[in-house]
Amino acid sequence: MHCAPSERSIADIPGFETRLRECFPHIGVLAKGRNGESSLAHVLEAAALALQEEAGCPVTFSHTEPTMEEGTSFVVVEYGEEDVGRKAIAEARALIDAVIAGAAFDAERAVASLRALDEDIRGQTQILGATFDDVVLFQDACQRGRADGEVLALLREGLQGAARAA
Repeated sequence: MHCAPSERSIADIPGFETRLRECFPHIGVLAKGRNGESSLAHVLEAAALALQEEAGCPVTFSHTEPTMEEGTSFVVVEYGEEDVGRKAIAEARALIDAVIAGAAFDAERAVASLRALDEDIRGQTQILGATFDDVVLFQDACQRGRADGEVLALLREGLQGAARAA
């Protein structure tokens, strides 16, 4: 993420952190860069992670690292499902834009949309249940940060009421 000079310290944006916390109180602690300041890149990192956490996604890691290009940072945010991670970044950017513009940000809507996207696994299983007479569920070792049995539980929920599979 590239930050203009005015975006490299949120302390230089009057009222930014106060408005940010009013729009999304669950954002938590903002990391600081090597200069001891939090940039908009750090806000993007914290917001994308916190939005996913609020949606119930099993995520715990994020990091912002400056590149060799002044004002540009790599922002890394863990995700359980790629589509959810991408949407979380987009929602975090929308939050930042709203705070800068002094506009409203519907955090409940953002979290709900992430939760719904994360739960699409149920919808996939509903399609399988409507298509096949038998569905065999198997959980492999790659759970992508989910608790043991969590994916199987989501799959089973999706199969409830299936037209064909029992």
